[in-house]
Amino acid sequence: MNSLQNESNELLVERYIKYRDSMSKANKKYRETHKEKMNELSKNYYHRKKNDEEFMEKMRTRARERYHAKKIAQQEKMENEIKNI
Repeated sequence: MNSLQNESNELLVERYIKYRDSMSKANKKYRETHKEKMNELSKNYYHRKKNDEEFMEKMRTRARERYHAKKIAQQEKMENEIKNI
């Protein structure tokens, strides 16, 4: 019974992975072919959210995290360049 259930679970996982990958490709293709529409949707979404303080705080926090990660990466790159000289 367990072996049948394991095979069934493995088959479901395999199908899910195929489905996820194909949906990802389709989504990417749609976004590329309908770029103007995606930009408009994004602009409208952020326009609606601009007065939501919780959302804006999350956006600021993420921006800060990206900034610090980028800064650390640049510092490491400079340190590696100095070591290589």
